[in-house]
Amino acid sequence: MPQDRLEEARIDALNLYQEGVQAQTLGDYVKAEDCYRRCHTMMKAIGNRNGEAASLHYMGTLLEAKGEFGESLECYQKSFVLFELEQDFQNCVFSLFFQAMLSLKMREHQSSIRLLIEAMEMAFQQGASYVQESWNRVRQMAGVLFARRKIDELILLGDLLVSMGEELSAQNDGHPMQRQLGQITNKIGVLLLACGRFWAPGKEQKPFPEEEVVHWLLQTAVNLDQSPGTGLAFTDLVAKVIQERPVPIRELAETA
Repeated sequence: MPQDRLEEARIDALNLYQEGVQAQTLGDYVKAEDCYRRCHTMMKAIGNRNGEAASLHYMGTLLEAKGEFGESLECYQKSFVLFELEQDFQNCVFSLFFQAMLSLKMREHQSSIRLLIEAMEMAFQQGASYVQESWNRVRQMAGVLFARRKIDELILLGDLLVSMGEELSAQNDGHPMQRQLGQITNKIGVLLLACGRFWAPGKEQKPFPEEEVVHWLLQTAVNLDQSPGTGLAFTDLVAKVIQERPVPIRELAETA
């Protein structure tokens, strides 16, 4: 196909994509799906993998909005593969975010944690704004896990973040900003671990003063939330953890 025809086809496909986004925003899911599918067909026909990936991703958001979670996840996965082939790692990060949060919605907790950690590892290679966005996803996931009383999974998430943060902080050849982001990630992990242990002390865990633990949890959350440029919001989660515990922490420790 001549170059001018390729460009014309690409523009037509982009117009279809934009129509689809507008239709989805207005709740016209039938039109949106038709636009996305036609856009995908055209992008694939002209060999535009990035456009093909984008149309699949937005089809995934549409299917998720319709409650068709399995089909939505499949679209996200296919779009991720194409973004990766194009070395569009920024969109890869967001694709993994969507996969992680959809898996959480589907109550596939272990899978959602794994996907989020994978996204964070990639986010650290893309810059501070992507890491900060990953922290927001961590906060969302932690809130859902606690609300569902998936305490073991909350502890797992915290443990993985601690390990990631320690590894990044210890890199002597890393950029100072990278180490700082790693330190904050480590602190978030420690906080989530502490929240989990507050509810489910380990068998080897010794009793500890309740008032001191409550104070430490709240102060740590406040310090994180007030860290410049992070946009974090963990204080409300910690408040719920403290207020909603079924029995005082000293009783939990005594029976562990």
